[in-house]
Amino acid sequence: MTDDDLGEVPDQVASPIGPPLALLGVAAACLVISLGLLVPQGPATGLVGYVLASLVAVTCVALFRYVDGNRRSSAAYRINSLASRASAGLLAACWLTACAHAWQLATAWSR
Repeated sequence: MTDDDLGEVPDQVASPIGPPLALLGVAAACLVISLGLLVPQGPATGLVGYVLASLVAVTCVALFRYVDGNRRSSAAYRINSLASRASAGLLAACWLTACAHAWQLATAWSR
């Protein structure tokens, strides 16, 4: 008779999981592209930059926080406080970049 026959669960070491850093990477890439689109001033680049900064990057950070919150309930979760601070910084930078693109668009469309 083995331990499995008695209904006992063998000791399993859960592999450690951390925050979904890939989502922060996508948000950071969108932010960098949006910042690069501030240089060529035009309605098309302003609109693309605005969408990248305000919709795509912010959605990635929101998904990061959602998945990270779910993973924190696991006993195998590895805390990464730098990632949480980076997500807050990314949100602030995205907001400022979206405001800059909105300013460009308002200036271009008011003419």
